[in-house]
Amino acid sequence: EVAATVTKDATYVAQWKIRDDLSYTVRYLEKGTDRELAEALTIGGKAFGDKVTATACSIEGYKADASTKSLVIGSNAADIEDNVITFYYTKRADVHYQVQHYQQKLDNSYELVSTINEVGTTDAPVKAQPKQYDGFTLNLDAPDTVAEGSIAADGSLVLKLYYKRAQHKVSYRYTGVVPAAAPAVPAPEDV
Repeated sequence: EVAATVTKDATYVAQWKIRDDLSYTVRYLEKGTDRELAEALTIGGKAFGDKVTATACSIEGYKADASTKSLVIGSNAADIEDNVITFYYTKRADVHYQVQHYQQKLDNSYELVSTINEVGTTDAPVKAQPKQYDGFTLNLDAPDTVAEGSIAADGSLVLKLYYKRAQHKVSYRYTGVVPAAAPAVPAPEDV
């Protein structure tokens, strides 16, 4: 601070030091929701006027609006502390998930008979579409059934449908004249 009464021509010299204690923040948000998809990074030790560049991070199931973005530290004249780079991410529409179909075996266990690879959008709700198998009916009460879910960003969703074996009662009987030495008619059975 300089305080003096000027009574003749004078020259004053002032020196400013560029601030080198500034920081910037990189944010990773879902476009349209501003939901944070990854923890924000704050990088310090930057000087006013420095140009900084950030790289988008890879987030499964999402695509960034740019691979890199830059800013000049302190270029926001309204607030030189407001140095933020924001990457906006949209949900990918090419995320894989599976639908598995299982059929009941004669011992009542189930075996995988078909796997269908599907593609959809991250977090989208999906339902498994049943298939038609001769001699089998869909069993949504099977313990491991997963008939619907949301597509996981990492492609890990697996929907599972189970089909129980159709059962029929078979009865035997003689028609017409039964020979005297004919064996007894077998009892009805499920097959």
